[in-house]
Amino acid sequence: MLALPLLAVFLLFPEGKVEEVLTHLAEVKRSPESQSFLLTEADINQFVERKVKASKAPGFESLRLLLLGNGRLRIEAAVDVDKVKVEAFPFSGFSRLLNGRQTIRVDAVLRVDEGKGRLDVESAKISGVWIPAWLMSAALAAVSKRQPPYIDVTEGFPLPYGIDEVKISKGKLEIVR
Repeated sequence: MLALPLLAVFLLFPEGKVEEVLTHLAEVKRSPESQSFLLTEADINQFVERKVKASKAPGFESLRLLLLGNGRLRIEAAVDVDKVKVEAFPFSGFSRLLNGRQTIRVDAVLRVDEGKGRLDVESAKISGVWIPAWLMSAALAAVSKRQPPYIDVTEGFPLPYGIDEVKISKGKLEIVR
C-alpha cells in the first residue's frame, strides 16, 4: 500500500537515469517548445528498489512497477502487514483480516490533466485474492496521505517541474512539459 506514494516520490527524489531527467526538469528553464523525456521500466524499477531500501519503511519489503501501456501500470509489492501502522485507516477491521507477509497487486490507470495526476485503481489482489477496486482505492488514499510526499494519489496531485503530461506505453514512461 506504500507503493503509490513511492511512485509519486520517484518524481521528487532522483537517482540514476531518473536523476538525470529530473535534474534537467528542475534546473533547466521550461522552453516554449514541448520537451519530452523517456524512462524505461528498468530505469524506474532500479530507482524504486534503491528508494525502498533507503526508506526503511516498516513492513515494506519490495516494490515493482510494470508499465502495461495505454496509461496503465501494475504495482506489485510485498508487505508485512503486522509491521505497517494502520490505526488511521478508515476501515478499522481491515488490519484484523490480514496479517503477516502479503503480496499486493494493483492494476491502475494514471490519468493526467492540466498538470495534475490521478491514479484510478482498476483491479487489486492481496495474496492472490481479488478485492474490490474501491476498497484498494480507499486504502491507497489513506496510506498515501500519511506517507511522504503526503498526497492522495487517488484524488489528483500536482505534477512537479511543470510537467504537463505523463504517457505510459509498454515498458516506457514519457514525461512531457
